[in-house]
Amino acid sequence: GLGLSMATAQAQCGASVVLASVDYDGCAASAAAISDSVGADCALPLKLNITDLEACRAAIAATVEKFGRLDAVFNNARRLMRGPGLPPGGNSLPLHVTDPESYAETIMVNVVGACFMARAAAEHFRSVGGGKIVNISTSRRNFSRARNSPYGVSKAAVEAETIIWSGDLVEENIT
Repeated sequence: GLGLSMATAQAQCGASVVLASVDYDGCAASAAAISDSVGADCALPLKLNITDLEACRAAIAATVEKFGRLDAVFNNARRLMRGPGLPPGGNSLPLHVTDPESYAETIMVNVVGACFMARAAAEHFRSVGGGKIVNISTSRRNFSRARNSPYGVSKAAVEAETIIWSGDLVEENIT
């Protein structure tokens, strides 16, 4: 998806990249493919649950340990709308039939997880004089489209987080 495309493009431009997800095997395969295509050991796979702030901090530390620095974080995680335990059409259901646990999990991953990863990155960036946090959202039409809750709600929240945090961090040279 978007994460792999962005990581591959960055590596092709000379960046070292970290692929972090609860799906370690997927990250490892993608990291190997990126390193093979670029011809360098430039991709680090990490198992990461972004709903755990300490795990986010550990991912930042592992990145700095492996590559010696961290310049940017791309928050691209999302809880899948389709998959095991969800209806065949996904979780694009009216409010009154949306599974409450799926709703809460989506908010936790997409909103709180983005917050925890951004916070861990900001803590590091403050210590080194700056950095960049990029939050990936969705198209605006997805925010308010019928049957797109909780995903649309969560991505609207990511948009708001991005605006708020940019004001919070501007004086720290973190964009």
